[in-house]
Amino acid sequence: MYMNLRGSFDRCYYCHITRCGGTTINRTFFNAFDDGTGYLYREATRDNAVLHNGLVFTERTSELIEAGEFTYAFSHTPYYKLKLPDRTFRITSFRDPAARIISLYRKLKYQNQTPQGRARYAKQLSWLGDSFSDFLDAIPERHLLRQLYTFSPSLDPDEAFSVICSLNAYFFIEDIEPSLQLLSTLFDKTFVYSPPPRHFSKPLHVHEKQILHSRLKKEYALTQQLRKAYNFIGFPFSRIAQGAGY
Repeated sequence: MYMNLRGSFDRCYYCHITRCGGTTINRTFFNAFDDGTGYLYREATRDNAVLHNGLVFTERTSELIEAGEFTYAFSHTPYYKLKLPDRTFRITSFRDPAARIISLYRKLKYQNQTPQGRARYAKQLSWLGDSFSDFLDAIPERHLLRQLYTFSPSLDPDEAFSVICSLNAYFFIEDIEPSLQLLSTLFDKTFVYSPPPRHFSKPLHVHEKQILHSRLKKEYALTQQLRKAYNFIGFPFSRIAQGAGY
């Protein structure tokens, strides 16, 4: 895990990158504040700002986030598009790039099986086509390289790395359990990790693996730098995702 702790903090903002464990992380934080009732997460993800025991929790409400009117907030907004106030603890999580894209593909295939999923993810489902290769051809680059794009609009790994190192903490979801244990100590809260459900599909063909890794070269350049920058003494470097199905 990487930590950059300077000064004191009044609030926490989680930069949520799609398919990087964000739903699990947000649930874990919210459940620690509402004793696991699920109330905070359920209400906050309805685009509400929720007041609970004198604390404010919100998602995607940019006005509140930039005003600092929250205790814990998260959004998918690229980091460079937000102006976060001082004394905000800023955290994010990353994932092996190929594992993230495969996870996104599996999720969309799963959502395409239900009327609710087809309505909610209509735009993303248009990327699927008839094969994984079709999906890679159709997905916009800013979504393919979302871990990179979130911190660099020009998709520059060095620029993104510099910005990410200005955050207060980041980790890879391959290390989510020990990372949450460290954050439990830092926040003086009990964070209980619950593994999310997995969506399975058949493994990729060799040529699909080759195309995928070729398309993700820039993001692998970034994540390799991020792994090397782990600085918490005694904490293991992030492992390459196991069982990713590719």
